[in-house]
Amino acid sequence: MRSDIFKDHNLYPFSGSIKEHFQAHFDAAFIALMPFTDKHLVELDMTVQESLKSVKPIGWSQVIEAVEFFGTKEVAKALKSLNSVYEPALEREDLADRLYDLREEKRIFPPMEGEYDAFSKVAIYKGLKLLGKRHVVLMDEFYEGTSKIDLEKLSEIEFTEMILPETYYIFSEDKEILFTLDWESCFFLIASSDKQLNLLIAADLFEGFLCSDETTHHWEFEADELVQIAKRSVVAGFLNKVVTGLLIYSFSVVTATLVYWSYYQLGEDVMSEEHSSFRKFIYFYGIREIILFTQFITIILGVVTSLVDKRWKKAYLLAGLFILELILVGQLHIYKGP
Repeated sequence: MRSDIFKDHNLYPFSGSIKEHFQAHFDAAFIALMPFTDKHLVELDMTVQESLKSVKPIGWSQVIEAVEFFGTKEVAKALKSLNSVYEPALEREDLADRLYDLREEKRIFPPMEGEYDAFSKVAIYKGLKLLGKRHVVLMDEFYEGTSKIDLEKLSEIEFTEMILPETYYIFSEDKEILFTLDWESCFFLIASSDKQLNLLIAADLFEGFLCSDETTHHWEFEADELVQIAKRSVVAGFLNKVVTGLLIYSFSVVTATLVYWSYYQLGEDVMSEEHSSFRKFIYFYGIREIILFTQFITIILGVVTSLVDKRWKKAYLLAGLFILELILVGQLHIYKGP
């Protein structure tokens, strides 16, 4: 038996096929992409009316051209990575850096996640009017607050002001069309009949694309890509734990060795005969060299696993630590022996 997404308060498809999720009520679904802008709306703290007058919307297609992304999927990955939405295994800091450069160099700002922007609100208003929908229901993310509005009594601006940051679900009273989003994305979904969606597409109100039978909430990833990431995440997670343990161990032992070595350099009279024997043991059998070699290998392994897991900052940090260790060893002449 198919569930009633309205009664069950299940208006967003977090898992599985988007079309299958909506199939009891709607024939088709459309992913609408929220536009970038030429001004930072949060910093300016503008009203909706001010935004519509002084801010220029910039489509994803323009961003793809400006930054040379391969397509909308890469832009979506970049946005979610920029907003720290993904788990570490999914993050693409290289793509996020492109958006950062785009903002700094060309003053093109990404949309806010989990909230309808002013331009999307206007498009929704026009879309509802185009389809002849008069009575509309607004609902918050947790289905705790519901309000009904009459589009015949609201201007375009008044409608946009009714859509609050906590408004996640917008649908006609006859439930023939639904606009829905989640907290982490810079896009929203439109679910309706094929006929009505085709009318909206023809009117060119929204940038985006129709969902196929396989399209999911994580549409920016291919199915086999997610499988490979999951496998890599398991391996990388294990190796990261091993690396962390080895780093703690090796740093502890090396620190103790360096402390002992430093004390010895202060003079023969500082150490007792027992300590001198211990010193000879360390230098003669090369234990300190083995420890340092283990530490270097551990750091290199950490850099490699971080690169495989696409954790660029950690990789850079460990690489810097490796260079620092080489400098330290060179300065202390640790390989010279007694």
